[in-house]
Amino acid sequence: MSLTWLEIGARLIPILPSMRLLERHKWPKPRFKTSSERAARGLRMAGKRHTADCQMAPMTYSNRGSTHIMHAGRLPALLTGLTLLGGITASHAISSDPGVLVVERVRGTPLASYREADLAQVFAYLDITTQTPWTNGEKRTYRGFSLLEILKKNGLADAKVVIGIAPNDFAARIDMREIQKYRPIVASQIACNATEAQSGACTQGKMRSLETEDFGPFFIVWPYEELPQSFDPSDHSRWVWFLSELQPDQ
Repeated sequence: MSLTWLEIGARLIPILPSMRLLERHKWPKPRFKTSSERAARGLRMAGKRHTADCQMAPMTYSNRGSTHIMHAGRLPALLTGLTLLGGITASHAISSDPGVLVVERVRGTPLASYREADLAQVFAYLDITTQTPWTNGEKRTYRGFSLLEILKKNGLADAKVVIGIAPNDFAARIDMREIQKYRPIVASQIACNATEAQSGACTQGKMRSLETEDFGPFFIVWPYEELPQSFDPSDHSRWVWFLSELQPDQ
């Protein structure tokens, strides 16, 4: 049976109000069930977030040996004042799994690869309660592993500068003297705060895995209040988000 356009229009008119309600309905966003799925999604957004953070102010502090590094192809407008390392790009990442931390002495040759469970078998968990440049003055408790001990275990304690790499074209050079003095951790967990608990996401005070919104699965966290005022407060390069590789500066 064929219908004319007038007949089709007459049949659609009664259901138009329901279609408008469907358009106005705010459907829930899909949830990512695993940390790897969440991290993969977050890494797609990381370039934009790093870019916005970097544009706040100049970021080099060569007198302290820690320099913010961005891939030249992504931010040509920010080349002034930045140090670029050829070859340190997303395509270099040894592991495509954001839940794996790779330690190298020579680029492309892993000394060790760690998931959080692997790190927990070798190193003690450590807690740091601190604010960060992104917590708006709120102190959060992070749990993870000593960056210095990870480097020592893999024979990199003699390095003068360590490079922390994330699989989003970002790398940062960190002076070993800073690591030895301020003892940052490679954080993998964070304590649930009141806001998160109220939303039902977790139990207040209990540790949960770092998600992409927390810059995990691995995030280098420093004792913010202990860092000297002489450090450029707008330079956050030592706080490496989505950490995936550690290697000495060659």
